[in-house]
Amino acid sequence: MLLVLLLLAVPARLLSVTTLQRLARRVVPMLGDSVRAKSSTDAIEFAMQVPPEDARVIADASLAARVTSLLLFLKGKLGGEPYQVVVAGQQHIDTAIQSGTGVVLWVAESTFGPDACKIGLHNSGYAVSHLSRPEHGFSSTRFGIKVLNPLRTRFELRYLKERIVFERDNREQAMQQIASRLGNAGIVSFLATGHEGKSLIEEDFLAGKLKIAGGAPASAFKHGAVLLPVFAVPNSEIPAMQVNIGEPLDLSGDEKATAVVRATRAYLKHLESHVKTHPELWLQWKFITQ
Repeated sequence: MLLVLLLLAVPARLLSVTTLQRLARRVVPMLGDSVRAKSSTDAIEFAMQVPPEDARVIADASLAARVTSLLLFLKGKLGGEPYQVVVAGQQHIDTAIQSGTGVVLWVAESTFGPDACKIGLHNSGYAVSHLSRPEHGFSSTRFGIKVLNPLRTRFELRYLKERIVFERDNREQAMQQIASRLGNAGIVSFLATGHEGKSLIEEDFLAGKLKIAGGAPASAFKHGAVLLPVFAVPNSEIPAMQVNIGEPLDLSGDEKATAVVRATRAYLKHLESHVKTHPELWLQWKFITQ
């Protein structure tokens, strides 16, 4: 697979998103049954309540989307703009900033979502600080974190004000950075994942349960920031990726725990609708339990 992608790297710079998508669909059968078997077919079948053959179709489409995403990354690394991004709902950010309030963006972890959010907001004139893990990129090994992952993070930094790294042995530093940005009416983005967190919130989702870290709503509540749900979807009419910024999630009340759970439930309702529409783009199937 790596050889195929490397061979495609140079033409990827010159090809359209639509053409790269077609190439990716042709690459998927070349990955072999062993790679395809590692996809989230069983989780998709359970969560979506679909027959095995339909789950396989979604899983293959997910692999094709991930290959497309990697080709677009290569295109960006070679100097081209990966794709056009249209941002809807910017008024929710503007209203908060104009009132002197910080903004927390809660971004769904979909195949194109995190990159589309960074690119779209940067090109719209927003300076975003993004909370990230040391393992973000291509590898969780020491070598990968030091050598491979910067290939990804340096690309992302083109579109960010900064990357706030959540170091497990020094959490306070990241917390102080978040407090500083939100306290000065800045924008901080969080990915909606269940990888880790001081508190994981479990709620009904599709046909099962989903655990999600509550750091985004907790930070927004603590610092009096506005919490906005963010989802990226394809827009074939333009063509482009479209980043949809939803209305602020309710964080009212004096009890932090109650407000965080309420906001999380509301967020998951939005997320569930998007996953049903574009199941092939969501990357958190492994966190759904029965």
